Amino acid sequence: MDVKAKIKKIRTLKHFTRLFIGYAFTLVILSIYQQVFLYRTGVLDTVFNNALYTLVLNHLGFAALVSFVLLFIYRFFESMRPGLGFKIATIVFSLLVFLETVLVIYFLKTHSLLNYMALDQGFSLTLSVGNLSRFFVLLIILIVSYVLSYRVANALNPLIGYLYPFTFILFILFVGSIFLDKNVFNENKTQYLFANKLNELLDFNSYEGQAEYPLLQSTKRINSLNPYLKETAKAPNVVLVVIEGLSTEFTHKNASFGAFTPYLNKLREKSLYWTNFLSTTTEPAASIAQLTGSLPYGTNGLGLDPYNVNRNTLFSILKKQNYRTYFYYGGNTTTNGLQNYLKQEKVDVVLDKSRFGPNYKLQLEDGAGVSKGYPDGELYRKWASTYQTPNTSKLEVILNLSSGRPFIIPDQENYLKKIRVLKSKGQFDKKEKRFINSNSDYFAAMSYVDQKLKDFFSLMATTEGHQNTIYIVTGTSNAYIPSENVLEKYHVPLFITGPLVKKAMEFDALASHNDVTPTLLGFLEHQKHVNLPEHTAWMGSDLLSSNKEIGLHRFQSTTVEYIKNGKVYANGDVYHLKKHLSLVKDNSNALEIKQHFKHYLAVNKYVTQKDKLLPETITIYPADKNVFSKEDMLYVNSIFQGANYDKAYESAKELAHNGNRKGALLMCNYILHKVPNHVDAIILKARIHSWNERFSESIELLEQVIDLHPQYQDGYAALLDTYFWSGNHDRAKVIAEKLEENKIESPELMDKVMRCINQLKSLTQNSETPKAKSA
Repeated sequence: MDVKAKIKKIRTLKHFTRLFIGYAFTLVILSIYQQVFLYRTGVLDTVFNNALYTLVLNHLGFAALVSFVLLFIYRFFESMRPGLGFKIATIVFSLLVFLETVLVIYFLKTHSLLNYMALDQGFSLTLSVGNLSRFFVLLIILIVSYVLSYRVANALNPLIGYLYPFTFILFILFVGSIFLDKNVFNENKTQYLFANKLNELLDFNSYEGQAEYPLLQSTKRINSLNPYLKETAKAPNVVLVVIEGLSTEFTHKNASFGAFTPYLNKLREKSLYWTNFLSTTTEPAASIAQLTGSLPYGTNGLGLDPYNVNRNTLFSILKKQNYRTYFYYGGNTTTNGLQNYLKQEKVDVVLDKSRFGPNYKLQLEDGAGVSKGYPDGELYRKWASTYQTPNTSKLEVILNLSSGRPFIIPDQENYLKKIRVLKSKGQFDKKEKRFINSNSDYFAAMSYVDQKLKDFFSLMATTEGHQNTIYIVTGTSNAYIPSENVLEKYHVPLFITGPLVKKAMEFDALASHNDVTPTLLGFLEHQKHVNLPEHTAWMGSDLLSSNKEIGLHRFQSTTVEYIKNGKVYANGDVYHLKKHLSLVKDNSNALEIKQHFKHYLAVNKYVTQKDKLLPETITIYPADKNVFSKEDMLYVNSIFQGANYDKAYESAKELAHNGNRKGALLMCNYILHKVPNHVDAIILKARIHSWNERFSESIELLEQVIDLHPQYQDGYAALLDTYFWSGNHDRAKVIAEKLEENKIESPELMDKVMRCINQLKSLTQNSETPKAKSA
């Protein structure tokens, strides 16, 4: 009797099949939701199209694969304990539905697939305040759909009984889906996520060449810009403006959305303009390293990676030739890794969010209560306030942020009104109108960026160095306008403009971010304004030659699109590159380009992880290795584990105040090796130097702190203490002026200022110098 009861409790193949049907049905619902959303936002012309049918089939193929594997687990645990296999299968299917929902909403927001390296970013975006209600409503609909389909499937039990062998049916479904074309629109997002991780785990590709520095070569003298740019007696200034998310859909002749960026369109008409120009990454910060360094990408964009690599860049080469170098950004260079790159290049002036001061208005906070930084208008205004008539040539690189998410701009309502007017007057089709309506914040931001760029160039035209300046304008990636063509995500404009351009021209040569630095330096060398190193390791070449090898890297992803000699390798397929970056599938000679692709990846990994880009002997500013001894690392690891360097700073501070200055100094150096601009660690390091009476080192660090962070009161407090202890009382007056300039009202700091001033007065009668206080 007990045996019979136990047998009845065991769940059978019919129960598992009902779970499979419920899971498959929810994926179909998600497919329809995706298509309806894309139709309503103007991305698709219709809901029911080939993309939907292919998506459903890809979903069923993935569901079949999951069920094929899970079925064996289900039957094993059911035999071990009745009901356990059923519970495990229910949990797995439910988690997969939850994950696919997150990934679909991320895709609808960004028009790109999420990979495992950016999984936390994807969850943050999907579960943000703006998306949370949509996510839960969709999840409830899917849960109801799952339960209903599971129950309805009960009526199909007689039919299910004939699905033998069930595993064979699942296998056929999966195999059939393998032969379907896949792209961002029709791929199961969870399958893509898992495949992305699996590809990395199974990547045993390694560099096996003989050359220790495989990219090192004699410098090619590129002079292709000479016919198009005027000669100058003095080395010309270079201004590079990089606009986040700027697509050619705004700048090409007869572009779909050119009406929203009239200034950029007028600029094209008096510039050298590249119609087939590609960003090499989707990440704005990483694009700076590619544009100014022509560097291998590494993992996250060289300069943003944890690897310190010897290299020569536009910054370092021009700085060596007596150029003064600048970088301007309204955001925070610490959070996106740019600080490491700019520090190694020894950029003279880095102006980011921390250096604006109280007279500038931050971008409004987003739904999470965070302000991204200063909008473009404030960035250009800050640039104007720091402008000085140059006594030497300058390289200025400007990265904007107003055209990036969350598209919050000053005077937003007026710009939105402007978009509505332009849409009503423009000749847009229904699809384009739907897209504009659903992305009005983006279009308003682009209109604002265009206007402020116009204001900036008008301001530049009044400066003394304008007539001797080469202006370059480009985008970071085409991040916000979707396309089924894998290259369109990277398709951005390139303008070379200004008084030195002889005549406006358009070029259809295929080129990329990596070609800018080699071509520009080639022009400057031909004009005898700079001397290039004898050997370089550029990833790019001539802007005007078309036969290129280009790797296109998605940020925080192992996915790479690859171009070589007119062939494109993407998602396992080979395409022939046609006019206007159109693609035609052509798997002839596929093996050859795949071998080139594998070699490209192997070299990319080798030179970045092994520091084999350039020998240190020919590097202008060698990488700061700051190698810690094994004993040092044992001590650091005994105090701190993980990547929370604020926590490491707290540990260092505790060591210092307990009298262990040596240990605290080691911890500070370790933190600054990982996070070079960790301001609290710099201040603590400076205080330790003061306590050890190494006053000059302390003062040098702290004066840099108040220059970089003029609003941070801890820096002033530490510097005033050090002035007092070292006898530099007269310098407190300069600090008092800075406090007033930056509108800092602090009784504590004024007390420290007066302490120095009073001590200076007393020293006219008494020459004793106060001793440094201990920790």
